[in-house]
Amino acid sequence: MATRIDAQYREGELPEYNGHPLITALPPIVPDRMVNTLYSTKWSSSNDERDAPAHLRLKMVKRLKQFMFPLPEYVDLFRSIEDALITGYLPKNPTTPTGQHYLHYMNSRDTSAQPISGAFCPTGSALSLFGESGAGKSFGVLRTLEQYPQVIVHNEFAGRPLPLKQVTWLRLECPTAASVSGFATAVLDQLGKALGGDQLERYPTPRSIHEAGIYIQRRLRSLWLGILVLDELQNLSIGKADLRAHFLNLLLILINEAGVPVLFCGNNEARPLLQDTLRNARRAEDAGQINLGPIDPRIWPMFVQELWPMQYTSSVTSLDDTLSNKLYGLSRGLPSFAVKIYMKAQECVIGTGEETITSDVLDEAYLAACNLSAKRLEDVPLPSTVSEEDIGPAAHEAGIDDTSKLSQTPAPATSEPPIADINRVQHPEFKSLILNTRKNGFHVPLGVDTDVLRSALDQPDPYLFLASKDQLLTDLYTSDSLM
Repeated sequence: MATRIDAQYREGELPEYNGHPLITALPPIVPDRMVNTLYSTKWSSSNDERDAPAHLRLKMVKRLKQFMFPLPEYVDLFRSIEDALITGYLPKNPTTPTGQHYLHYMNSRDTSAQPISGAFCPTGSALSLFGESGAGKSFGVLRTLEQYPQVIVHNEFAGRPLPLKQVTWLRLECPTAASVSGFATAVLDQLGKALGGDQLERYPTPRSIHEAGIYIQRRLRSLWLGILVLDELQNLSIGKADLRAHFLNLLLILINEAGVPVLFCGNNEARPLLQDTLRNARRAEDAGQINLGPIDPRIWPMFVQELWPMQYTSSVTSLDDTLSNKLYGLSRGLPSFAVKIYMKAQECVIGTGEETITSDVLDEAYLAACNLSAKRLEDVPLPSTVSEEDIGPAAHEAGIDDTSKLSQTPAPATSEPPIADINRVQHPEFKSLILNTRKNGFHVPLGVDTDVLRSALDQPDPYLFLASKDQLLTDLYTSDSLM
């Protein structure tokens, strides 16, 4: 839900901020150490929770979806958005003749009368955020935007009436067809949601792309938009080249003429869309470009040390370099996938009698949690300094507290836990073949009842039991036919 507040003005950190209602109504500028706290959560499971029944602990595992870790790139993102907002607002002071000129005239040449405080000069800029799926782009953007009230209602400033609404940010997904009309409709829909009960006029069918651009400009100017966030930029690849060109031109108009900063956000596939022309590429990196990929191996020990204590198994599995490296390799260092695999690993062992997380359990969790994305995930390149065998420095070498202090029941170093889950590998000697088969899309064949398969574990003679249920393959194959 959009945050809507009444304006409360503060003292500006710099002299040029004072006397500017759009800037002094924003949250104060804070140091980096406070920014880091916006992107972090710290908690761990307690012994009381470990004693809870398995079905409840499986619910507790879902808490990991709330896990946040302050990646260094998030501070850069926060500062980039903060700078874009303030810089874009500087020439738009509504209490000055220049600000009023901006509001009422689309072009300074539209009137011979120029404001005594100077003609409006747009300072809007573009910045871009690219990265792999699961690297935390959307989370970083949403968490940053949440720090700003989306709508600020002004009534009075410095003893004078100031009846206006300030929309600090607007986020929308890029339309797949790159339609200017579709984009305009999406903008108005999001504005309607932000303003709540306030009614916006119906978007008229434009007679030209130029007319559509003017209409959108007027709406964004009248609401003093601070920054436009355009997510899922890779959607533009679906549209036609000429429509894409018109769409990008409209965005450049918003930046160059309306002075509205734009944040382009998308997967790495979106990069070529902004590299078609030097003009687009130059504008897209004008205010900076941030890349989110696999977590830096030097940062990974800190990340996994924060994640690992969120463990709801009946006994604590201490973190060591083997498990840390295994999780990095399976997730390719992408935080979203690392959390997903770790969650699934706990779900695989909770209620099995031996709730220990091993490298094999992480393998099984990877297959279960990333079945559809495994092929794409494996194509994500690891940092050049990282090998498949040795991923990241040891936790103690990175100066991180040893999580073995959390352990009450250390994990066995060499023995495999008893397996009581049919979804896990039952025969270690066939593990590599089984993993390869499942990894390539194996599913339980039609007609096979998995409940019957599980019940066979409790039968004196599983072979005869399965045969009586018509769940046993009796055809004979030669060893050559199995290759």
